Amino acid sequence: MALLEERERIGMELHDGVIQSLYAIGMQIELLRTSESVAPQELKHATTQIDSVIEDIREYIQDLQRQNISRRRCAIGLQDTIARLHIPETLSVNVSAPDYPILLSPSTYEAIYQMTNEALSNVVRHADATQVELTARHLGNQVTNSRLRQWSRI
Repeated sequence: MALLEERERIGMELHDGVIQSLYAIGMQIELLRTSESVAPQELKHATTQIDSVIEDIREYIQDLQRQNISRRRCAIGLQDTIARLHIPETLSVNVSAPDYPILLSPSTYEAIYQMTNEALSNVVRHADATQVELTARHLGNQVTNSRLRQWSRI
């Protein structure tokens, strides 16, 4: 039942916000297309409106991701974070983390993923490592003893 309500809410937000905005911009562009002369500032205004809708969509997607992030398994979230990085083929990344959902706030999950991203980015940029081991442990309502261990070439 909650899933259906959430889908309906998302549908209404898309319809009332994004779709209506895009429709209005489309009408404006159509009027510009059929006019005999188009002033550059009119095109700039349409472009600014499109940029605003794109930003609204980005924020909407980020809000949905924050809502869903707390339902994800920690190990999968870390693997997804790693997948977005450009890890060289010469670097092996091993993850040891809980493979079940942990009830932490979305901001805590986001912080964990940001720290992982930064730590691994630093290893890629500054270390001559061939293997990285990322470990996260769940104790109560906390993720603790997270560590990043790297092995360098000899």
